[in-house]
Order: sequence, then structure tokens, then C-alpha cells
Amino acid sequence: FWDLFTTFKFHDDEGYVLVSLHHFAQGGALYTEVYSQYGPLFFLFNDALHRLLGFAFTHDASRGLTLLYWVSAAVLGAATVHRHARAAFPWVVFAAMGTFVHLRQMTFEPMHPGGFIAFVVAGAAWSGANAVAAQQARKLALVIGIAGAVLVFTKINVGLLLLASAVAWLLLQVNVRGWTRHAQVLGVVIVGLIPWVLMRPLLGDAWVVTFAVVVASAGLSTVWVTRATASPWLSPGKGAWLIGSFVVIAVVVVAMLAARGTGLTAMIDGMLLAPLRHPTIFSLPLVWLPGAGMLAVSSLGLAIAALITPWRAMPWFAPTVATLRLVAAFATAVTWLIPSPFAAPIFALSYGLPLLWLLVIPLRADPQAATAARVRSWLAFLLVLQSLHAYPVAGSQLGWGSFLWVPLLTMACVEGASVLSESTRRRLGAAALIAALGALQTIMITPLQRWRDGESLDLPGASLLRLPGVTAAALRTIAVNAATHSDTLFSLPGIYSFNLWTGRPTPNGINATLWFSLLSLTQQNEILQRLKADPRAAVIVERVLLSFDNATHAPFSPLRSYLETDFSPVFATGSHEFWVKRGRTVAPLSTAAIFRRAASATGAAWRLEMSVTNPSTVKIATVEWVAYAGSGAGRRVLTLTAANSQLEVTPIVSSGANAGGSVTGRLPIVVPPLARVVIDTDEPLGDLPMPAVVRLRDANGTLAAEAVFTR
Repeated sequence: FWDLFTTFKFHDDEGYVLVSLHHFAQGGALYTEVYSQYGPLFFLFNDALHRLLGFAFTHDASRGLTLLYWVSAAVLGAATVHRHARAAFPWVVFAAMGTFVHLRQMTFEPMHPGGFIAFVVAGAAWSGANAVAAQQARKLALVIGIAGAVLVFTKINVGLLLLASAVAWLLLQVNVRGWTRHAQVLGVVIVGLIPWVLMRPLLGDAWVVTFAVVVASAGLSTVWVTRATASPWLSPGKGAWLIGSFVVIAVVVVAMLAARGTGLTAMIDGMLLAPLRHPTIFSLPLVWLPGAGMLAVSSLGLAIAALITPWRAMPWFAPTVATLRLVAAFATAVTWLIPSPFAAPIFALSYGLPLLWLLVIPLRADPQAATAARVRSWLAFLLVLQSLHAYPVAGSQLGWGSFLWVPLLTMACVEGASVLSESTRRRLGAAALIAALGALQTIMITPLQRWRDGESLDLPGASLLRLPGVTAAALRTIAVNAATHSDTLFSLPGIYSFNLWTGRPTPNGINATLWFSLLSLTQQNEILQRLKADPRAAVIVERVLLSFDNATHAPFSPLRSYLETDFSPVFATGSHEFWVKRGRTVAPLSTAAIFRRAASATGAAWRLEMSVTNPSTVKIATVEWVAYAGSGAGRRVLTLTAANSQLEVTPIVSSGANAGGSVTGRLPIVVPPLARVVIDTDEPLGDLPMPAVVRLRDANGTLAAEAVFTR
């Protein structure tokens, strides 16, 4: 909670998803009137929740739902370990905390489909493991069919990867005379070829080649070990339940979407063709740890050797594998202590995937060990291809695609500990508990401090967010200017949280974060025409994301050219700029500037000028200068009162023109809803620390207005 509600990322995928869900809930047809890179089930499911539970698509609601998915994925991972490894309490805690820490990227894109996907994958892994352990073929087929359909109609690549990995695993379990070997060969082909086929558009990039090598090698070694140790038990006839459950969900989703106004052609383009184009439009490389590719190939060779030599029967084999598992667990736990939320997923992909076969191979020869190995192989197959979720964009997808590493590793460590001495097992359990609590403490301290130091964003639908004070004030400043000066609000790139906070609509429902890359020229031209038609249109620009996009891939965009030609900036605060149409004058509300008075001038040495807005006319008693250092709490460094300042207050209209005569005096002084406030003082304003926010308070100390220093 602390982490989710103290984080707001400049790329603002959250705003893009929320505004798209809002447009869909208002009756917009998906893919024609509402742009989305994601599948229809995500929209239908959230629209149903919205109607049943009555919540609006706000930042507070999105983060609460994301927290539910995040915790649920961790609990399901721990439940799998508890049930199928018969793990003691410390190992269950290790799995729960480890999975939770592994998914720290959840804070980066609240309400992104990735959170829902992680929850569904965790549920499929848990339900499937139960069916595998009990050899309930019908239940397993239903789990695969339902989960596969849900994911295909949420994010097609992730759904197809789950279906492919599940089918490959099933083929190794098929018990049909004369066909078993053929089924196993087909399983090998699926796992070995999918990475290369999927990544074909970007195989010229070194990081993509490494990705394909690691996944293919890990998949083949896992197939090899699973094939050699499996006891085929499935009959092909149960596949009808998989196909049937998938078809039923597909028909229902397509019918519901058609009833909402989306045609079949638009569905095919939005769900299938557009995602196929995405790798060539935008990609973000995975930074592999050194030697990942070489380790994967070498490990594949060791897996083959382990099963064609008598190694497994030698007394050193089981303790050696157990030790390697525990070393991997120790290294994984260390990554949980690293501040970067990507450390654990990158380690799991770079060094975990190549070692999967060591987690799958049984170390004992009893029936219970065989069942546990079958469950671990089920998780390993899901993990291998789910890791491809991080292609072509290795952002938060790193965690969503690799978190099954934690419960799988934990189950393998529990079995590994069982072949060691009793005293060693006790010490390992204690170490697992300490590692879990250490991980919890690590991820808790910083967010808790941010929560304590932060200040409420205090914008509609985001009242629970607590951000660094200067950041919150800057976002409020942009929002109040957008609400005052625009009827239509657009952004470059797409940062749509401001539309939700201000109530100002986007030009239409065709919104995307990287719209200049993702939207067609026809779609961009429609937005352009609507902006042209509105003299009060405004644009918010986010410079950090825009600079990143310019450095990676920024194709020609007539809409972007129009914005940069026909709009000009009013002010900038932080990384945001506020633009209006050229030739239009507006008051930069909630902004401040300081000036040193000329040496020859009479009167005070410094001048503070502000354009402020407050809900109604109010009498201001004090003016505070609150400074911020880093992300820490604000510190009041100066208070202006009647004793050390002289004020001039002028009512203005939104254009900045005077709406009446000025009033000169000392505090307390009446300030109208829109006003220009000029303060003269001898206090050394130029020596005061920055960044800072100026706050105007009434006699009761209630905040009436604020201003940030802008460029």
C-alpha cells in the first residue's frame, strides 16, 4: 500500500489505461472508438466490476485493485509451495515474501493488464498443480482452457505462450501406445522453436538473440529432464475439455464485444494484427547479466549428460543438486535486498532459467517425490515461456513473466533440504525465514518513509496518493491550469491522468501513450482536426518521456508537427510543460517568481510575484516558503507576515488581464479567487533553498492557495 500510493511514474501508463476504461464504460466501441493495445476481456471484466461494485476508474481504485492482484499472486505462490512441497512455515513465508518482492514493478503501472495477468497466471499455476498432483486430467484441461482463453483475450501473446507451454507439458504426459514418442518430439519442437519464431522481427539485436538462446536452452533442458522422469498418465480424449472451455469463453467474449459495437475486422486487427506490429514500433531491451547465454547452453549440455550417464545413481549427485538449489535461493534472496525492483527478475531470467532442470529433476525415488517433481515440471514449463512476456518491452513485464521462479525454487529447496541432515534442515528453515523477513523489511522501509514525508496529491480520484510535496504541488499546478484554460486537453506523449483529475476530455477515445508511433495517420488527423476546432484546446508535454522516445523511435507525425507549430509553452514545472495555442494569453496560475529589486530602486530588496487561485475570496494571514530536499518532507524556512512584507493584490481574469483595481496593504489581506499577488520584502529570498512551494494560509492556518516556481 505504501509503495503503490507513494509512486507516480512520468510515463503514466496508468492514466492511459484508466481513460480507455472510462471511454469504454461510457459506451465507446473498442478498437474503433476506444484505442487499446490489449484484449477485450480486460475491458469487459473491469466494466463488469465497475458496474457491480460501483467504483469509478480513478487512481485510488486502480491501485487498490492492483494491490489485490499483487497480494493474491504472492498468496497463491505460497499456497502451491505449502500444498505440494509439504513445506514448513519458514519456507511458505519465504515463497510468499519472495513472490511479493519479485513483483515490486506493480507500483510502476497500476491498473495495467500485467497485474491482472500475474493473478491469472498464479491462479493457473496453483489450480493446475492441484490437478497434476491428483492426476485429474479433466480439471487440468479446464484450468488450461479457461486460463488460456482469459489471457488470450487480455494480452494475446501471453495467452498463447501459456497455452503453448501447457500443451508442451501435456504432450510429455500422454499415454498412448505408439504415439508417446511422437508427442514428446512435438513438445520439444514447441518449446525449442517458439522463442525464435516469436522474436524473428528483432533477431538482429544482440539482446534478443541472447533471449532466444536462454529460453530455448532452458526449455529444452526442462523437456529433457521431464521426459526422462515422467510416467505418462494422460489420455488425449481429455483435450476436448481444454478446447471446449476455450471456445466457450471465446464465443462469449466475441459476442459481448460485438454487442458493444466492435466488428469482427476491428477485433482481428486490435487483438492480433496490431500486437504483431508492436515489436517494430517500440521495444525496450533486457540488460542480461554476464554469461547468461553461455550458462544456458552449458546447462543444457549438463542436463543431457546427467541422464545419459550414471551420475544420478552416484551418492554425490543428490547432495550436489540440493546444494546448487540452495545457493540459487541464497543469490535470489540477495537480489531482494537490492533497491532496484528489476534486480530479482533479471537474475531469475539470466541465471535462473538456465538452471530450471536442476529444480525439476527428482532427488528421491519414492512416489511422493515423483508427484512433487511432476508439479515442479508443470511450473517450470509455465515459467519458461511466460518469461517471453518481457519481449519486446522489458519493463515491468520482467517481473510479470518470471515471478513463478520463486515458488518453483522454494519447492525445489524443500526437496533439496530433505536429502540433507536434520540439523541442516532446521538451520535452512531459519535462514529462509530470516531472508523473507529481511526482504519484507527492505521493501517496507523506503515506501513507509515516503508515505510519512509525502503530502496528499489532493486531486479528484487521487486523494490517497502521497507524493513529495514539490511534486504534488507541481502536478496540482498543471491540473489547475488545464482545468481553467482548456475545454479539450491533449498531451505529448499521452499522459492522461490529467484528464481524469481535471474532468477535461481528450479529443476522442483514440488515446495511446506513444500515440505518434502507435496511431495511424488517419487517427492522428482526426485528433488534429478536433484540436484545430477548439480555440481553448491545451496540451501538456512531459519532457523526460518525450526525450526518451526521441532517442529510441520517433517517426514522422503530422499531429506532433501541428502541436509544435501551433502551440507554445506558457510555463514549465518539473518535467511538465503547459501549452496553449499561439497568440492566446493565459495567466499561469499557481506559479511564482522572485526578483531582486534594482539597487537604485527605493523600498524592499526582494519581490515575490504570484498568480494564485483559490475556491473563493479569502483573507490571507501568512505566506510560507516551504523548501524540499530530495524526496524528504517539506521544511518551512520563511514566514512572511505584516511585520516583514508589503502586498499588492490585483483581481484578474483567466487571461491574466486585470479584473479590477489593485489593493495595497499588509497581512492579513483579502485575496479574490483569481489574483495576482505581489509581495515586497527585505527577507533574502534569493538565498532561500530550492525547490520550494509558496503557500498562502488564512488566520486558522488553513491552506488557501499555493504557487510553485516555474520556468
